Amino acid sequence: MENSKFLTITDDIPCGIAQFSYDGTFKLSYANQDFFELMGYTKEEYDVLFEDTCGMSVEKSEVQRIQAMIKSQNCNNKKVKFEYEHIMPDKTIKSIAISSKRVIDENGQVAVRGIFIDITDYKKKQKIVGLETGQLEDHAKLDLFTGVYNKVTVAEVIGAYLKSTGKESRHALMIINIDNLRQINEEVGHLFGDAVLLDILTELKNEFMEAEIIGRVGGDDFVILFKNIQSISHVEEKVNAVSNVFRQVYSGEKQAQRVFCNLGIALFPEHGSDYQTLFQNADKALYEAKNTKKGSFEIYNKRIEQSISYSEHSANSQLGKVEYGNQLVDYQKKSYMLGLINMFELLFETKDIHSGIHMVLSMLGKHFDVSRVYIFENDRLNTTMNITYEWRNKGIESRIKKHEQFRYYGVAKDRLFCIEDLSDPAATQATAATQILKSYWDACNIKAILQYGFCENGDFKGTIGFDECRAPRKWTQEEIDSLMIVAKFIASYLVKMRAQKEIEKLAYTDALTGMWNLNKFKLHAKRIVGEMMTGKKLKYVMICFDIEKFRYVNDTFGFEVGDEILRYIAMQIKELSNAELLFTRMTADQFLILSKYEDVEALMEWLKMLHNKIKYFTCSKTGRYKLIFHYGIYLLKNDGASLNTIIDKADIARSKARSTHDTSFVFYNDVFRQNLLREKEIEDLADNALKTKEFVVYYQPKVELSTGKIRGAEALVRWISSSKGFMSPGDFIPVFEKNGFIAKMDFYVFELVYASLRKWIDLGHEVVPISVNLSRVYLTDRTFIDKLIELSNKYNVPTKYIELELTESVFTENIANIIELMKSLCNLGFAISIDDFGSGYSSLKLLRDLPVDYLKLDKEFLDNGTENVREKIIIENVIQMAKRLGMKVVSEGVETAQQAEFLKRCSCDLAQGYLYAKPMPLTEFEKLMWK
Repeated sequence: MENSKFLTITDDIPCGIAQFSYDGTFKLSYANQDFFELMGYTKEEYDVLFEDTCGMSVEKSEVQRIQAMIKSQNCNNKKVKFEYEHIMPDKTIKSIAISSKRVIDENGQVAVRGIFIDITDYKKKQKIVGLETGQLEDHAKLDLFTGVYNKVTVAEVIGAYLKSTGKESRHALMIINIDNLRQINEEVGHLFGDAVLLDILTELKNEFMEAEIIGRVGGDDFVILFKNIQSISHVEEKVNAVSNVFRQVYSGEKQAQRVFCNLGIALFPEHGSDYQTLFQNADKALYEAKNTKKGSFEIYNKRIEQSISYSEHSANSQLGKVEYGNQLVDYQKKSYMLGLINMFELLFETKDIHSGIHMVLSMLGKHFDVSRVYIFENDRLNTTMNITYEWRNKGIESRIKKHEQFRYYGVAKDRLFCIEDLSDPAATQATAATQILKSYWDACNIKAILQYGFCENGDFKGTIGFDECRAPRKWTQEEIDSLMIVAKFIASYLVKMRAQKEIEKLAYTDALTGMWNLNKFKLHAKRIVGEMMTGKKLKYVMICFDIEKFRYVNDTFGFEVGDEILRYIAMQIKELSNAELLFTRMTADQFLILSKYEDVEALMEWLKMLHNKIKYFTCSKTGRYKLIFHYGIYLLKNDGASLNTIIDKADIARSKARSTHDTSFVFYNDVFRQNLLREKEIEDLADNALKTKEFVVYYQPKVELSTGKIRGAEALVRWISSSKGFMSPGDFIPVFEKNGFIAKMDFYVFELVYASLRKWIDLGHEVVPISVNLSRVYLTDRTFIDKLIELSNKYNVPTKYIELELTESVFTENIANIIELMKSLCNLGFAISIDDFGSGYSSLKLLRDLPVDYLKLDKEFLDNGTENVREKIIIENVIQMAKRLGMKVVSEGVETAQQAEFLKRCSCDLAQGYLYAKPMPLTEFEKLMWK
């Protein structure tokens, strides 16, 4: 990312940018055009120079020094800044400043990247100013970064004042500690932290420098001597003034990045008659304030003296240590070009780009003392502009509210736009656009305006501008040049970063719902899982849920309605989400949520609240449609499990929830995992079992109730495993239905049944129809009928001997397709049977539309007992209805003679159950059939 950020803006930066490596010799890997113009050599010439003298055509005495610095930098991450004298081809001398940094290039190799700046004019001015005014001596007394007195000097100046002019008055020595600056350095970047620090000191100097004495005594510690204090309330006024400075300083986009000040105060002469004593007592008060709360102050008193051990906490020994890099040059002291390059460095190294841009605008605004600095960017349709960044000086109203009323395309489209006095009619009548905008500028109270537009590939993208709201203003060439330079590198950065953001959005956004896609979800979820692995006591839950029979929604109402339901669910989750909740759409109608929770009870309350928000969907096509969801819940453990394993466990729980046909919430437990391992073992054995004929077909007779003769049989598959022994169908059939192996096994059964029928026909035995269960996987397989006919032809068996059984549950999906398939099979002579009729999915409409030959009553009808009057009424009437529709009725699960007698009285045709025979191997069935 860092390399892409670098290459994004180098071509538009008005200074030399180069990247090179060192491996015995120097190699230039990249440089912008300004670099070669600055150096005065072509790329070809420079390649030769680079190998011999590291690219610096300098005096030989300096070559070794420069080479040594760059070589040492090759081994560490420290930024190196230095200056050297560069010899141009015409033998003139340029002063060049270099700021270089060690990076890792695209190939993973160590490289050094540098910014090269021409400081020839600045060096000349510095020399003149230093010699003529004696400022070099004064600079030794100052903190070079902030421009206030350094630690030694401030002690001398305050001490001398207290002994002379100020000895008869009352004063307050205040130590200011900047809180949270370390966090800003870590989260946003050291250069940004330096900019915040410089901003604070600039404001403090503006507020107090003329009347008070200010000095820097540590990395983020400062002292101010407030003179002639009248009372404690006067001290409190000074505290409020200092605190107000901190409230106005921009320190980043996040609330957590706000800087505060803690203040310790000692009074002269009651808390000390010399600087050292006052400082020690103010530092004790500061320690007490820091232990109280952020942004507090304390005035030294005896209670503080007694409550702390000064030797343990004293900052006096620490204040000489500057903790921050202070790499940012105070550009108010140097030429504007150096300042702008510092801004570029800040923007380049800041981790939070938004905070970095805001800080650059703040630096510009304060340096040139304008009312506003802002950036406009076009919307996607290029019809209007939006204010994306804005800095305002004290007391200046934001443009943003006014901009909402006066949206416009921008007059800086032709790059530079400048008006020095908006009250001058001639200035605002130059173009039609400026006349239209006059009311907008008046509403924003603008007296003078300077804007520079930026483009990409000829397309106008936006504007960077200065406003002056206090009086007309003549814009200097320095201000115009600065704005143009800043516009170039910020604009290029913005345009290309926006494009990159769009690419990232496509890569990490679910196109249908607009929510994170699974890749983005996993990136953030891995961080949370990683935090748990560090031992932090965090409680997170992974929730996986989907919609019951969502395919039915698509088939019935159309994919547009299905998509709208998914968007609706995503929107409802988003409304309930917070910073501690991540969510995504994993697949079609399957969603994932990772959230922090307090306890299981609170978690279930939240889940039920979510369910109540999403369980009903309303549109013109569906009306008020109730959705049924299945929720799988896994409570994360600190056990080293990977994110994929965590998701799998929530998904396993979801699949268990799907065993019911109403909304359900299932928590994962280890039994699920054991079952999963068992299922995996079954899957691994299946293919070989099919090859070695471990699957066998058992037959259960169907007996005619009126005669007691066998009139048919049901083919049932059994697995006699060489390693596991006899395996129940309930163990392996659900697994095969889930992974699709059922299709292979069913046709294996069909093949054996056809072979047996052929044998019986050849032997001249009486042949009865054999029913075979038809898996739902065939209901969408258009080649199924062809395969079945192929088997009939192969064994030359009439189709009337094959009965196809479908469980009633399959008729809840793809009803139109099933009816079409059943009619085709019926026309080919196959018998059709509905199995488990009455198990909960009955629809009399199906009996009207489907070409059914046999209706098999679910055995649960008999489980409740034939003595139940209501049960008897239902059975009797179902049988009569089926017979009147031309169907034969088969009753499953007949186990007693009493049940058989009842069914016989009801005119039921066939019975199947343990009263007559259990499922048996082929040879036993043949003996029973033709005994």
